[in-house]
Amino acid sequence: MDNRYTHMNQNLSDTAEIISGYSFRGAVPHDPQGSFRVVQVKDINEHGHIETARLSPIEDKGIKTDALLQKNDILLSIRGTGTSGMKVGMYTCTDNHTIATSSLYVLRIKDKTILPGYLLYYLRSFYGQHALKNMMSGATVRSILKKDLFALSIPTPPIKQQQLVVDTATNLIKQKQLLSQKIFFLNSLSDNIISIYT
Repeated sequence: MDNRYTHMNQNLSDTAEIISGYSFRGAVPHDPQGSFRVVQVKDINEHGHIETARLSPIEDKGIKTDALLQKNDILLSIRGTGTSGMKVGMYTCTDNHTIATSSLYVLRIKDKTILPGYLLYYLRSFYGQHALKNMMSGATVRSILKKDLFALSIPTPPIKQQQLVVDTATNLIKQKQLLSQKIFFLNSLSDNIISIYT
């Protein structure tokens, strides 16, 4: 029998801790000399990477939170829309002085049967986004309640197949980035044809 596509489903709460981000009083208190950094939804790019160079520094003034990020934590936006869905990214740094804000859930893998990269790409996929959208509540800007997220069903194939998903998705992102660079170059060339030949 061909078992390439066999998998089981697990609830998200069985595979990961779900941690609420830290709630600041008002706007994030930017401090250029601060020793901590803050991740907000806007810092997750279209490929699910955290734009670490853009993170706002803050000073640690007795902040106590479970939302201090660890390497391979998955970040999921609490709010989204029916069309754009929910932003999802992965924190890949080893620096443990970075905090997620309350606009994000931190998903921290606790089960060795699932790879962080696989969970990232599943949640970013059409199927993952569809499942998340079905849990949203609200009108224009919709949100997901933590208690509902616990029950999110995650298809979990064997680790070898999960790694294939991660490798394939990573390669596709690289190809898309190269294509974007090529399109930018061609557009720039097209805009400057007159100046080149006159």
